[in-house]
Amino acid sequence: MRINIEIARTMLNYRLTILFLFAFFLIVNVANAQNFIGLQDVEMEELEDYEAREGLVLDCADFLLEQPFDEFERDRARCAAFLIRWMEGTDIKFVLGDDFVKLSDGSEESLPVYLAALVKAALSDEKTAEDSDRINEEARELFLDYCADESHNLKPNRYTRKLLKQRD
Repeated sequence: MRINIEIARTMLNYRLTILFLFAFFLIVNVANAQNFIGLQDVEMEELEDYEAREGLVLDCADFLLEQPFDEFERDRARCAAFLIRWMEGTDIKFVLGDDFVKLSDGSEESLPVYLAALVKAALSDEKTAEDSDRINEEARELFLDYCADESHNLKPNRYTRKLLKQRD
């Protein structure tokens, strides 16, 4: 009888330890995750609205440029949609050059990353925001930085691999 009580206590301690570890990891993941649920409800009608949202736009761009493309799928989609909506209404002119087509290949994995790179490049410096060629040059470098980081799990296309090799 004594052995059964000891076994029951050990099993209870084991289960409590597992439950504690699970709760700990859940709390850590939730605390580190950003919440982009309300982005579709953010109103942007006047130019001032677009300017006032630049901080949120940068948060979205940073999120897309920092996370692996195959994680946080819903938040990535929300951020990408918000960036597109913002890009359409801001007074910053985005001209998608040849690099956009060659680097992104129009793939749903790389497109949001490239758009985030464009936005981050445009908002990083006022002078850059006035020059679409500079925006594209800086966006290309940001996109290549993202692709060079294997933890992002984005398989670069042939053109991107060529440019990454040239950087080394």
